[in-house]
Amino acid sequence: MARAARQPIVIAALVLLAACEEKTSAVSPTQLERSGDVEPLCMCEQADGAWSGAPLSDCVDEDSDCDPMILILQKNRGEVAVVDIERREVRDADVRVPFTTFPHVGDFPSDMAVTPDGRRLLVVHGGDPRLAMLDTGTLLGPTLPEPAFVDLPGPASSIAISADGATAWIALQSLGAIGILDLGEDPPPAPVVVTLEAGAPGEDASEPTETPPDDPPDADADAGDASDAGDADGADGAEDAPSDVPADDPPAPGLPPSFSPVALRVIEGGEDGTRIIVSGFDGEGGGGVIVLDAGALPSGAEGAVTGRMLADQPIDAFAVVSVTPDPAHAGAPSGEFLYAA
Repeated sequence: MARAARQPIVIAALVLLAACEEKTSAVSPTQLERSGDVEPLCMCEQADGAWSGAPLSDCVDEDSDCDPMILILQKNRGEVAVVDIERREVRDADVRVPFTTFPHVGDFPSDMAVTPDGRRLLVVHGGDPRLAMLDTGTLLGPTLPEPAFVDLPGPASSIAISADGATAWIALQSLGAIGILDLGEDPPPAPVVVTLEAGAPGEDASEPTETPPDDPPDADADAGDASDAGDADGADGAEDAPSDVPADDPPAPGLPPSFSPVALRVIEGGEDGTRIIVSGFDGEGGGGVIVLDAGALPSGAEGAVTGRMLADQPIDAFAVVSVTPDPAHAGAPSGEFLYAA
C-alpha cells in the first residue's frame, strides 16, 4: 500500500488503541517500532477458538464471527503486528511470553500483501533474497508461527497479488526487474524474471516497436584494409584469441538495464485489462512511473519488456485512485488519477 495512503490508517489505529481499556492480550502502541506497510485483513473465529483468514467481504456482515484487522509491518525487528479493530487492541501472538510477541517474517522486511482469500500473508525483504509466507490463521497464536520461505533471485522492495490470488508480482530493485511468482503451487516454483526498460513518455508498451531495416553492406568494410588485417592477425606478436572464446563475458541474467523498480501495484479491470504500475529510478538520476500490460509479460521464460512512461522524475510511493463521474457537478473530473510522492 502506498505510504501516503496508509498513514491515515495507522493514525486511526493508534487513536483507537489510546481509547481502549486494559486487556490481558493488549499491547501498548509504544511497542510498535518503525512501522512500514499496512494491509487490511479479515479474521474469523472458529468454534474451537482458532482463527482463520477470510475475504474482506466476510467482515461486512455484522452477524458473522469475523473481525476486521490490520497488519502493520515492523521493519526493525522483522515482525508483523496485528491490530484488532473490533476489540480496539494490538494483539499479542503469545500472551504467555513476556513483552511483545509479534510473528517474525524475516530480516529487513520491505513490503507485504495478503491473498484475496485472506489465508496467506506474503512478505518480501530489502536485505534478504527470500519471500516469507505465513498462514494468517496462525498470526493470533496460540504460539509464534514459523514462516515458510521461497528463494528469490535478489532482494525485493514491493509485492502485489492478482485478484484471483494466482499470481504475485515482485519488484526486484537491485536487478532492475520484475519477478512473476505462480501461487497456484505449494510451494511456489522459482519466479520468472522480466527485466525492465523505461520507454519514452507516451510510448505504448502494447504496440510493437518498429525495428529499422539493416544497413546495406559496405563494400569497403567487406574488402577490409590490409594493414588493419595485419594488426588483427597479431602483427605485434600477440596470439589471436580462439574463435570459441567470446571477446567479452556475456551479461549476467537480471542485471539492471535502465530502470530499478521501487513500488509496484496491480490495477485490474477496465478496457485496458490488468496493468502493473511500477515506480522507480533509472540509471541517469531520473525515474518515474511505468505501466506494464500484465498479459504481455512472459510467463514461461525470462525476457525484457518496455513500459509506457507516465512521469519523468524519481518517484517513491504512489497510489492510483478511480474517480466516478459526479452527476451533481457537471464537468467534474473522473477517471483514474495517479498520486505520487
